[in-house]
Amino acid sequence: MQFFNVVIVGAGPAGLISALELSKAGCHVAVIEKIKDVREVRRACSQQLILDEEYEGDIVTVNESGFYFKNADFTVPYKGDLIPLYDKYYHSPKNHCLHFARDNGKTPFSYKFQKTDLLGGMYDLCEASGVTFFMHTRASKISDSDAGAEVTILHKDRTSETLFCKKLILAEGVNANLANRLGMNSKRFYMAASPVVKQVYRGVTGIAPNSWNLYYGKAYYSNSPVIIGPGFDGTVEVTATGGTHVRPLEVLSNFTTKSPMAEFFANAQLVDAYGCCLKARMPMSEPCKGNVIVLGDAAAMIETEVQGAFLCGYYGAHAVIRELQGEDGWNDYTKWWLSAFEFNRADYMRVAQGYGLVPTYTDDELDYLFALVEDVTMPGTYSQYRTPALMWDTIFSRIDIVMEDNHALYDKICNVNKISLNTSLTASK
Repeated sequence: MQFFNVVIVGAGPAGLISALELSKAGCHVAVIEKIKDVREVRRACSQQLILDEEYEGDIVTVNESGFYFKNADFTVPYKGDLIPLYDKYYHSPKNHCLHFARDNGKTPFSYKFQKTDLLGGMYDLCEASGVTFFMHTRASKISDSDAGAEVTILHKDRTSETLFCKKLILAEGVNANLANRLGMNSKRFYMAASPVVKQVYRGVTGIAPNSWNLYYGKAYYSNSPVIIGPGFDGTVEVTATGGTHVRPLEVLSNFTTKSPMAEFFANAQLVDAYGCCLKARMPMSEPCKGNVIVLGDAAAMIETEVQGAFLCGYYGAHAVIRELQGEDGWNDYTKWWLSAFEFNRADYMRVAQGYGLVPTYTDDELDYLFALVEDVTMPGTYSQYRTPALMWDTIFSRIDIVMEDNHALYDKICNVNKISLNTSLTASK
């Protein structure tokens, strides 16, 4: 048996920043990661830095050293490429567009980064700081007691060993399987499993440069928006989410060959693809238990975004340090966690605002609503929570026109916008 102050499961953003902070504080740290190399990212995952002020409880800026978190006062080193995003568009079936931008498209609201370079740089710093890595290794069994936590790990060659630690960090990612074994998901309402596929294309036309595009309507063959954003080296990335009745590959096939976007893919070449399956649950209200703390996506509804994971890792590491010193770090972390993320608030998201556009509204209704306000440039934001709120605020500023033109649509809007996500989930039980 090997002994460590802290064992971390997961070498993603939350796990790596935790390892680095703990190592700098003098802790003997081990990180367990199931893949062989953190630079080999094959999941369809977030790679955007969100510049909204106070997004997830902090303000992030880009400088020559990397990504600086103002409130927490730490920097994540990054020397890789960046793509600034200046414009975001919601597209209706007939391509009426809602436009979101800062300073009329002169100031970026987000940056796309290379996650492989970001994680690779963090890994190198951790290794240089003395962190022990068990790569290509799985945590097969975990337990917690008053004395500490034990983790049995299974290596690629099928040999196993046990690690003992005073504190255990689970930064295992969105599906939270290990946290589930400790009973930490017992109070979380399970919503659905959503398969996601991201395809990378070269030669796609008709897409504004440095823009983020979401396509809404049955004409695009999906209830969820199909998303097109910039890739590196002149590519674009097309992301689709599937469900019970349609798989994301089917959505993408129809989107690129049959939808109103088909003409822009006529001469495109598919050069790569990524996938994942996300289990959506209500967020974890108690991320700390015994000697265990759950960080990042593993405790979230779906994801915290990369910068949210870094924040979780930073604050989580300092909570662990306090715990090792005999103080109550868990309480401080829990308070921060509950206040920093929108999805932890009772009224955090309304069904109709963004997620409920399709199939709640028909293609003709979406065309009408988008055309109604397409002359307005709304504040630039990447946030999936702020964006729909801005959209509906803008539509409601002209709701008297909707009432005159289409009273049935007016009634639908007013009734649907009264329904909170929590209400809809309670009703579906």
